[in-house]
Amino acid sequence: MSVHVADVPPLRGHPLDVGRRLLVAHPPWRATSSRRIRSTSSAMRVTSSQTWKWAPSRSQDQRIGTPPRRPPGREVSPPTRPNEPKDPYGFPADLKDLQARLHEAHAEYRALIEALPWPVEPLPGWPGREHPHTGEVIPGREDSPGYTPEQAAEEKRLWELVRELSIAVSTRPYWSKPERGPELVEARMALKHHPDVMAALGDLAEAA
Repeated sequence: MSVHVADVPPLRGHPLDVGRRLLVAHPPWRATSSRRIRSTSSAMRVTSSQTWKWAPSRSQDQRIGTPPRRPPGREVSPPTRPNEPKDPYGFPADLKDLQARLHEAHAEYRALIEALPWPVEPLPGWPGREHPHTGEVIPGREDSPGYTPEQAAEEKRLWELVRELSIAVSTRPYWSKPERGPELVEARMALKHHPDVMAALGDLAEAA
């Protein structure tokens, strides 16, 4: 972009006049033979508060030691820290194994509940009805025989398993290390989504 000094109108008393006088006294351009000036090393920007900021160009970045840009298509792996632990929480192996078994028990229990009838004991259903204000039809339910003895026993077994595993995970001696509060909550959530726990959960699913 070419700019002529004469094209910049004088703004006496205006904040932009300060920038104009700075351009005249210290021009960041290289003059050409046609007495026109071309911006090559810097660009000036005006913010909403009418303050001047200098944005260095790529040539200036190279002069101050900024490494050149990588060519497209070339990927560079991020630097690794040799002393950085892979697991900052240091979960023991037995705790991660218990958490994986708890995930599996939760999944089995949810799948069973979705397949069971809606009442535990035999109950009559009810028809659908229309909402008096919105006109939306609220669906009803059909008669249900309730749980069979086998279904009730399986539901009780899985629920007891979920409860026992939850108690085993939450009462491990490891939880005495984090302080009560945000640190303990973050550690608990990190255990639930730990990569080793997810991998162990996949192994358990394949074995089943």
